[in-house]
Amino acid sequence: MNNYILPNYNRINLKFIYGNGSWLYTKNEKYLDFSSGIAVNCLGHANQKLIKALELQAKKLWHTSNLYRISEQEQLAKKLCDNSFADKVFFCNSGAEATDGIVKIVRKYHYALGNKNRKNIIVLNNAFHGRTVTGIQAGSNKAHREGFLGKKNCDCGFTRVSINEVDFLEKKIDSSTAAVLFEPIQGEGGINTFSYEFFKKVKRLCKKNNILLAFDEVQSGIARTGKLFSYQWYGISPDIMSLAKGLGGGFPIGAVLMTNKVSKGMNPGTHGSTFGGNQLACSVALAVIKEVTKKNVSK
Repeated sequence: MNNYILPNYNRINLKFIYGNGSWLYTKNEKYLDFSSGIAVNCLGHANQKLIKALELQAKKLWHTSNLYRISEQEQLAKKLCDNSFADKVFFCNSGAEATDGIVKIVRKYHYALGNKNRKNIIVLNNAFHGRTVTGIQAGSNKAHREGFLGKKNCDCGFTRVSINEVDFLEKKIDSSTAAVLFEPIQGEGGINTFSYEFFKKVKRLCKKNNILLAFDEVQSGIARTGKLFSYQWYGISPDIMSLAKGLGGGFPIGAVLMTNKVSKGMNPGTHGSTFGGNQLACSVALAVIKEVTKKNVSK
C-alpha cells in the first residue's frame, strides 16, 4: 500500500488497469463491477460515446471561469430542465457540494422573502447526504459525525424523522422550518423505499406550510430506476433537487436543479464554484444525458 496516501479508506488490495463495459481488469484477472464506482459508471467503463465527447472537448477548451458564458453548460442545463421539473440549474463538482447547495439555496429563498427565521430542514433517519460538514449534519451516520462537530452528534439546523411517518413529520414543522429534504430511495441507509402516499402527503404539507420539498437524487437519479429521475415514478415534483454520481458517467460533476421560484434569491455573488460546470465536465455529462434519455437505451 502507498504510505503517502491518507489512510481514510479501508482499501481492498486490488489495482485495476482498465475497464470495458461492466468489467474491470487487473494484470491477471477480470471482475464484474457490481458497484459501478458506487453508482457512478452508469454507461459502463470506456464507453465510446463518452470517450468521444471527452476527446473532442479536450482538444478545444477544458475550463474557463464562470465569469464567462459556457455554451456546454448552457446546453446541459437546458437538457436537464427539458427532462425534469426544473427551470434553473447550478453546477458543481460532486454530490456533497450539491447537498451544500440545496441547503444554501433553500435558506436564501426564505431569507429573500423576509422569513429570516426559516432555516431548519427536516431530514430522515438513515439518510446520507455526503461527507462535508453540512452533509454529515444532514445525514444520520454517527460514525461520520464523530470528532467533526462542535457538539456531540449536533443536528445544527436539521430535524430528524422516520420514513413514512407523516403525522410525526407534520408535528415537527414550525415557523423555523425551511424545507423537507430526503432521498427518494435511501442508499447508504439500506435501499429504503417510500410509499406513494407518503410522497403525496409530504408534498401537500410543504405547500400548506409554504416550505420547500428537496430531493437528493445523487444516487437514485440518472436512469438508475428506469426513469431519468426516481421522483418521476411518484406523480409529484420537488422544488429543488441535487444530482451527481451518474450525471458524469465517471467524470466529476454535480448539479442543483430548481424551479424559477426557488432560484429568485440567488443573485450574483450568493454562491459559486471554481470548477463547477466547466466545458470538459459538461460535455461529458451532456453525452451521458443524451444517451440515457434514448428510448432504446436498455437494448
